[in-house]
Amino acid sequence: MRKIKKFNFQCPIHKKELIIDFNKNLIKCKNKSCKAKYRIIKTNNKLVPCLIDELNFDTVFNHKFLKPIRIFDKNKSNFFKLADHIKSKINNFLNEKYSPPYKEITINKFKSLIKNGENKCLIIGSGNRNLPNTIFDNRLEILGCDLYPGKQVDFIADAHYLPLKDDSINIIFLQAVLEHVLEPQKVVDECYRVLSKKGIIISEAPFLQGIHENEYDFFRFSPSAHCFLFKKFKLVSYGPLKGAGLSFIWILRGFLSKYIGMKISKIIFFPLMILSNLNVNKNLKANWDYCNSSYVVAIKEVTKSKKYYHKNNLKLYDPKDK
Repeated sequence: MRKIKKFNFQCPIHKKELIIDFNKNLIKCKNKSCKAKYRIIKTNNKLVPCLIDELNFDTVFNHKFLKPIRIFDKNKSNFFKLADHIKSKINNFLNEKYSPPYKEITINKFKSLIKNGENKCLIIGSGNRNLPNTIFDNRLEILGCDLYPGKQVDFIADAHYLPLKDDSINIIFLQAVLEHVLEPQKVVDECYRVLSKKGIIISEAPFLQGIHENEYDFFRFSPSAHCFLFKKFKLVSYGPLKGAGLSFIWILRGFLSKYIGMKISKIIFFPLMILSNLNVNKNLKANWDYCNSSYVVAIKEVTKSKKYYHKNNLKLYDPKDK
């Protein structure tokens, strides 16, 4: 089970501490002149602070985003509810077996941080998921953040404006997040701000995938482009995460959905998605050039980061069989 302890939130506008009173359903900033309107949402039998202020931020994520039909099971037939249930069970099983290429590096870094009492972990885009089981450690104090309610969501916020203090988090996990934000660099810079010195960040993002969140899906990242977002950090591992086979299945599924519908197409291709979702050889040029997704593992350096010129980014393209 995840271990969650109390975190102190700050107002994204004035950087002052937020007072959250769940009994009075009240959130207010310690800056008395602050007029931001935050709310507390009841979902999944728990109260979740929603720290998005629509008047002060130019954000596409607002209260309307919290209530789309797709988040809940409304208007779903029993057949598709059953299909979702089976899919969830299979995904949980696969999560047990998931062994990302950054596994060893991450586990060793986690142990080092935990040993020093630096065990605060932020999962951005937590939804209904936790850390992958192969890197999970029950000594971590985990805080889940997303744009809409979910089983593992402890607060709702726009990642462009994280309501957390500087240097307050030791580990950040971004899984399938950067494609859904309009300013990926701003989100990564926010992560840099809240991450402690020597803290670690893990990011997974799509490259050759179709749109999967309708109008809230904006970008795709090759391994090199993904790395460039983390130019303030020290890169420790990066490359293709899922390979060319999975990219092919995504495209084929999307093509056939034109004729049979996306829901049916997803069900038919789900077994192939599983088979193609196996760990890939990151040294193959084909997996660099046609990867389904890429990853970055980086550390916030203690000293001031060196300048990161564009020429240096070219060296990050590193398949071994060129």
